[in-house]
Amino acid sequence: MATRKLVITADDFGYCPEVDQAIVDLFRDSLITATTVISASPHLSAHSDDLISFSPQTGLHVVLSSDRGNSAWRPSSLEMRRIMPTFPDDPTQIDPATSEQIKPELEAQLQALKDMGFSPNRLDSHSGTLYGLSGPSFIGESLQFCADHNLGFRLPRSLAMFVGDQVPEHLMRAHSQAITFADLLHIPLPQEIASNQRPIADIPNYESLRESYLRMLDQFPEGTSELFLHPAYDSDIAREKFGSAWQKRVWELQLLRDPLWQKALDRSDIELVAAW
Repeated sequence: MATRKLVITADDFGYCPEVDQAIVDLFRDSLITATTVISASPHLSAHSDDLISFSPQTGLHVVLSSDRGNSAWRPSSLEMRRIMPTFPDDPTQIDPATSEQIKPELEAQLQALKDMGFSPNRLDSHSGTLYGLSGPSFIGESLQFCADHNLGFRLPRSLAMFVGDQVPEHLMRAHSQAITFADLLHIPLPQEIASNQRPIADIPNYESLRESYLRMLDQFPEGTSELFLHPAYDSDIAREKFGSAWQKRVWELQLLRDPLWQKALDRSDIELVAAW
């Protein structure tokens, strides 16, 4: 029996039609094991029923910011709408005062997902806004919310694969405190999380991106970890809206369908699972 298990997640269902169709097709072909859903997105209705038909393992992909080029996302709660009609494009512009509105906003985004027919089992954050990566941290509120709703949280027990060896002391301390709190609340956590975090300008070609993901397969430790990607179909509309960065999403879709990637998964001693 494999001692290494891996959840392969396609993030951002609801982001735009090119992403949504790619995720539905990947589930249809059994090339991913989980997805995350942006319940605040106006793009969800067209493909939601198709996705639900696969009974996917689903995470709530909380948004507190919008993305440049995309339609601005609106808060789901009345409390958050009172201070902002739409989420800012820049996650660094999130006001720390929103901490008072975080719980009702999380509640509203979760309920919206359930109202569509999804059964989310975990929580994570678009652009890292819950984690304080580019603004105020809402990890404490997020962990308590997960405990209240029996959800897992995308908070790795180890930072080795996602952050690396050179972790600032303040980040290590905050991470340790968060893990202790999560364990106290009995919240399921992945052992490691991993993704290619390089911007498209630093990825010379598809083969380079594929090699980075192939190397990850050897690095996952014992336990259940998560690999998350952002696959999407190509289109002139998406390239016009999002620019050159769209190429990375297209390559990540190509990777998940690549025979070399599939062979590497088959040869590894990793069991693919739907949840940690």
